[in-house]
Amino acid sequence: MMTNPVLVKKLFKPLPVTYKPHNQPTEKQMKTIISVIALTISGFASSAIAANAELGKDIFFSNCTACHAGGKNIMAPGKSLSKEDLETNKVNSAAAIIELITNGKGPMPAFGKLGVISAPDIENVAAYILKKSGEGW
Repeated sequence: MMTNPVLVKKLFKPLPVTYKPHNQPTEKQMKTIISVIALTISGFASSAIAANAELGKDIFFSNCTACHAGGKNIMAPGKSLSKEDLETNKVNSAAAIIELITNGKGPMPAFGKLGVISAPDIENVAAYILKKSGEGW
């Protein structure tokens, strides 16, 4: 028995490719969702840094200006809080500054380990340092 190819094509048409299950978002919807999430996260991060920098200012003046007045470093001039020195010494991120303030290094006390400055306040000071270094102190 021979099969008729025209008849086979008519009987077995492929399903249209436009079918999408109801519970899956379209590509355009996914791009929108991802964009909203990214903007929300970046908005929270930038507003938190701006707010925390202001809180960090008072903590910095209370605990850090003895050695770091005006962003300088009276103990080691090449390790000031200027943008250039922070980059050269690889301490130009919030995480690196938080690590340094928490654990200390060389003549710098471990303010976090000693319990002098709390972890949230150390984050505020790091935000303040990054802000001021970007402004040139």
